[in-house]
Amino acid sequence: MLLKEFLSTTDAFGDLERHLDKEGARKPLWRDALENAIDLLANADEKVGVPTLQLEAVLDVRDEADTSHLLRWIEETFPTRQIGGRLLLVSKLFRAWWLRQGQGAMA
Repeated sequence: MLLKEFLSTTDAFGDLERHLDKEGARKPLWRDALENAIDLLANADEKVGVPTLQLEAVLDVRDEADTSHLLRWIEETFPTRQIGGRLLLVSKLFRAWWLRQGQGAMA
């Protein structure tokens, strides 16, 4: 119960939300693409992750440079690790927060 209360009241992830808002404001398609990619990561098995090619397909916003930028942005902004062509979300706390916010709609 304490974790659920903490996740519903904390501003610990506010900085990540602000980064996401800022990046999404740069180009209208970016916010949805980023949220969909983070949904994939949050819903994936934490030990397996998501193939980078699958993330690139989700992040495909009609410009290869944008797709590369968005993937790199996720890797630099969120708690992830690249292993063997797969990206893993490594923070259980972040995963729980993302899913709790209702943004991980795939669950």
